[in-house]
Amino acid sequence: KKYPSCNSPRQSPVDIDETFTQVRLQYQNLQLEGWNSLTAESTTIHNNGKTVAIDVDGEFFVSGGGLRSRFRVGRITFHWGRCNATSDGSEHSLNGMKYPLEMQIYCYNSEEFQSLDEAIEKEGRVISLEDNENLIPVVEAINTSGSVEAFTLRSLLPNNTDKYYIYNGSLTSPPCSEMVEWIVFKHAVPISETQVSTLNHTHAYPQNWPNVTLNYLFKRKKILHRIKPFKYTLHHYLYNHENADAST
Repeated sequence: KKYPSCNSPRQSPVDIDETFTQVRLQYQNLQLEGWNSLTAESTTIHNNGKTVAIDVDGEFFVSGGGLRSRFRVGRITFHWGRCNATSDGSEHSLNGMKYPLEMQIYCYNSEEFQSLDEAIEKEGRVISLEDNENLIPVVEAINTSGSVEAFTLRSLLPNNTDKYYIYNGSLTSPPCSEMVEWIVFKHAVPISETQVSTLNHTHAYPQNWPNVTLNYLFKRKKILHRIKPFKYTLHHYLYNHENADAST
């Protein structure tokens, strides 16, 4: 097979079952450096026919929380479902429950690699509501490839980032390299049904099938495994338009 790692035992995504989790008191709070600053006006969003991604350039770092070094933010990707009435858009699940949308913020060790792509190539360690105004720049640009209005990374996170799950896993698409440390926050982030609907109707281009909904192209079969979370570098957030708690 072209990507043998996709059949390896430590593949992501997973179902995080809280009954199997362990509390590690030695993990301190995450340190988010620069996350309250606006992204550059030159920040771009692009539809690659499989998902929508935002390339982030700037002084945005994460450390602490058990990480052995400081990691730079490189890219944000989004994953969502086909139908607005279902909650099966996220790749990961918590206690068997999926969410309408999942955002993944990829970070890499900038002391060892020049870019996120280099870190992946060399297999280095990589980590009903009203409209959520913090997501408006992203949602409005979701069907385009070009610049996106400046926003703060912190505004995309849950208010409470103290509780999270960590585990060693893989990229969720080929080459499926098992070089990713994941952080999954316990608290979801609110998103309106209107915004979810906009994502549901986002289509792939420039593929041969211009009206095929994103995230349903080239999907490999994924089996969610129940795991005992323990370690991480890729930041991963779940969005819920029904049960998200915006105040804790």
